[in-house]
Amino acid sequence: MDILLQLYNLWAYTRLIRSHEEFRVQPRPQIQLAEDQKRLLHLLRGETPRSRIEISRLLDINNGVVTRLARELISLGLVAEAEAQTLPRGRPSLPLYLRPDGAYAIGAATHPGWVDICVLDFAGAPLAQHSYRWDEDEPERFAEELAQKLDTVTAGLRLRSSRFLGFGISIPGFAVGASGQRHTVERMRSWRDRDLSDLLGKALGGPVWIENDANAAAIAEYYDLGRREASTMLAFFLGHGVGGGCIINGQLFEGAFGNAGEIGVLYPLDQPRPSAIDLASMLQAERGEAVDLFELPSQIDAYADIVSAWIDRAARQLELAVLSGIGWFDPATIVLSGTLPSQMLEPLAARLHSVPWEEKIGARPAPEIRASRLQGRAAAIGAAFLPIHHMTAPHG
Repeated sequence: MDILLQLYNLWAYTRLIRSHEEFRVQPRPQIQLAEDQKRLLHLLRGETPRSRIEISRLLDINNGVVTRLARELISLGLVAEAEAQTLPRGRPSLPLYLRPDGAYAIGAATHPGWVDICVLDFAGAPLAQHSYRWDEDEPERFAEELAQKLDTVTAGLRLRSSRFLGFGISIPGFAVGASGQRHTVERMRSWRDRDLSDLLGKALGGPVWIENDANAAAIAEYYDLGRREASTMLAFFLGHGVGGGCIINGQLFEGAFGNAGEIGVLYPLDQPRPSAIDLASMLQAERGEAVDLFELPSQIDAYADIVSAWIDRAARQLELAVLSGIGWFDPATIVLSGTLPSQMLEPLAARLHSVPWEEKIGARPAPEIRASRLQGRAAAIGAAFLPIHHMTAPHG
């Protein structure tokens, strides 16, 4: 009976996990890769070019397999050979690197009153970035306007449609159901309870990955910092609200329902929060005039005293999130990301980094806490990375 009970529990657990995974079904990448091919591409994305001998050692596979994988990826146009390196004995080595023109993807991030666009090549370098005002209309209108902007942004890039991997769209809102369904913020209520991947995919004419802004930013910060430095990291996203993204062993950790990292639940909506919207409300209350977050980077000096007070308060509030992250995930790095300008994120990160964490966590190692280097565009860059990441990131 004990064995039968254990088998039943295993079956029930498997059904539960599968039902949870149905919440997170994503579009299938147009190029299907084997796991070893993904591992090689992932290795090259961290540091390139690399010799075949080095690849063999780091991936723990023999030289013959590396040669076969290289040949396959070269034929797919995703990898190329660099100039030969002279070895002490034998034939010259031809290091491998990612071909920037091997593929490309497009990302768009929705913010309060504007949209950021990013076009990424296969190596992860931005080919174009653009921002435009947005009235936060219906998703159909959003797709129509985005398509018009992209016609202009990509006009001179000579992009080949056969190399297009898809769109990534980041939005403020947590997952509530099937792929692409999000409980968006109030200003985007018309986006709720809709299959956004399907709706926007049909409108834009390509596969669409939907992700919340914090997870998208976490992916961007992960690739910006590099695999070694950020293999396990957290990103706090200070935007419309406050959220977080978790990277564990190079993988975005989403949780059973796709909502891991929702640190906003620590900060009640009816109280001051460490978010950009909260800062705008604070500035408006103090100055008696509406504040445009899109223009904040150019106006921050005029609000220096208020901004300084907000940073002090936000740092105290975020200590709880940092401490929770250390306790649960033991990250090497915590990145403060979001739509706030660097002039705010850097002193905020410095304040948190200077906290005497040893008094709270004892002799345990504390993570490095740093500000994003992506100039407020992490969500758009991460959104563009979504099709690339889902195609090339190895599982497990």
